[in-house]
Amino acid sequence: WLKEEIVTSRRVQSPLSIVFVQACRLKDINDKFGYAAGNIALRHLGRIVSSSIGEGEVGARFGGGEFVVGLPACPEEHAKNWAEQLKRRANAFRFEEEGLEQAELRVNVAFGAFEGDETAQDLLERVRRLATAQTED
Repeated sequence: WLKEEIVTSRRVQSPLSIVFVQACRLKDINDKFGYAAGNIALRHLGRIVSSSIGEGEVGARFGGGEFVVGLPACPEEHAKNWAEQLKRRANAFRFEEEGLEQAELRVNVAFGAFEGDETAQDLLERVRRLATAQTED
């Protein structure tokens, strides 16, 4: 999808942004509450991400506790606002499952706009590094 969107972005000179979402306490949840709890956390985060996605936008699990969202025809400033809203929603989430009331889901988010000479892999890795480099708020 991203490769096709890059071609379109270049052709019609339209902005393209992505948002990278990284669960930053997943290991803590796994260690304290077990891997089943970690899976529950990932499902909840996936629901938060997917419910934030609008028409024409695409989201996918990137791996582990990481998700990526593609925002076609989206300038970087809009991607920043989108990412901040998602982060607030995810960090405000509270588990309702019995035994998980003390678990905390926290995320790092990063965003970036496609730069004309990048490949899909370049864009993904650049924004992923931004998310990974963040310290938890």
